[in-house]
Amino acid sequence: MKRLIMKQGETSIHELVTIVNQKGKDEYNLSMSSVKKTPRITITHVSKTSEATVNEIRLETVERFVIEVDRKVIFIIEKEKNSKDYIVKSDKMFIEGDLNKMSFDIMLGYRKVAKVRERWISIGESYELTVFEHENEVALVALLATLDFVKYNTNEHS
Repeated sequence: MKRLIMKQGETSIHELVTIVNQKGKDEYNLSMSSVKKTPRITITHVSKTSEATVNEIRLETVERFVIEVDRKVIFIIEKEKNSKDYIVKSDKMFIEGDLNKMSFDIMLGYRKVAKVRERWISIGESYELTVFEHENEVALVALLATLDFVKYNTNEHS
């Protein structure tokens, strides 16, 4: 089991964000960039061993964020433009809980592979991602970062 901490609202374009473990050591770097006003998030482990990318696809009525690890789509997050609600789709995993309140479990079949909770710690309001299965860790970090990005931008433009 590993606990990772990410400060809330940190994922905005042209920033570098660090996700730390419970001891405060850097675990992941998130870099945000924008190509033709379309956000792209790259998640890299500090050892440079694993990477995930998140690309936004804007359709007429839906914003879609595609999370890929090793060029395989792991999660798709969709948000209707006139709604604050969003859904997470995956061929393998599913969400149980409240995405809007950032309090949910990520399930793989009957197994809980991770959970996300809001936490207040010394660095401020944060998210705690508890990962129970290491194999999915980078995808789960990408999911958390993308949900924070979507939530931050929804609140900013509402």
